[in-house]
Amino acid sequence: MDDRIWPSVSDARLVQVLQQQVAGALGNLHDCTEDGLGHLAKALDYHPDSEVTPHILRALTDLQKIDRAIQRLRNVADSMDEWSSASGDVPQDRPAWAEVMAERFVMPEEGSVLERILKK
Repeated sequence: MDDRIWPSVSDARLVQVLQQQVAGALGNLHDCTEDGLGHLAKALDYHPDSEVTPHILRALTDLQKIDRAIQRLRNVADSMDEWSSASGDVPQDRPAWAEVMAERFVMPEEGSVLERILKK
């Protein structure tokens, strides 16, 4: 375990960053799942032949499994939100974990979440 990231006393900012990263991923998964379900349902409206229909139905089932994963991740995000609220006072200096997280978060939206939380 890297003690620069996981201190013995939690920093609410780290928990908020992680919670918001999970929330962002959830939003992306939800949007893709809803779009995919819509497209597949529309494909069924065209009355595809008997060879194609089973594949569409399996794809619909797979997308429903993604919805279950979204629900599980929402529970994690909600728990992290509660954890960040219960954490102690926030130090004013830039924490050691910020640099490690900045290296891990390579997408621009990830980096902006990190910086936004640190500026609070």
